Amino acid sequence: MTIAVVGNLGVLGAEARKLAVLPGKIALSNVESRQTIIVQWQNDDEFEGQAVKGHALQSSDEAVVRIEEGKATPVGNGKATITASVARSRRRRM
Repeated sequence: MTIAVVGNLGVLGAEARKLAVLPGKIALSNVESRQTIIVQWQNDDEFEGQAVKGHALQSSDEAVVRIEEGKATPVGNGKATITASVARSRRRRM
């Protein structure tokens, strides 16, 4: 089974930053395989730290792979995409 991993853009305050999802591509060979998915903030070519709060991981096909506690867990043969996203937040001015 082959899983593609992608990140969606998130907005934190007034700055738009990219989510980097690591590793970018994984292959899980059997039902016992697991892969931890890391989500990091990226600004241009520089990593700014792990996105610990406020992000969600979602599988495009849970019959192929599920996300359990930040890990990709294979369910069946096939291809799926794991997408990371964050909720948009707004900064209040005082």
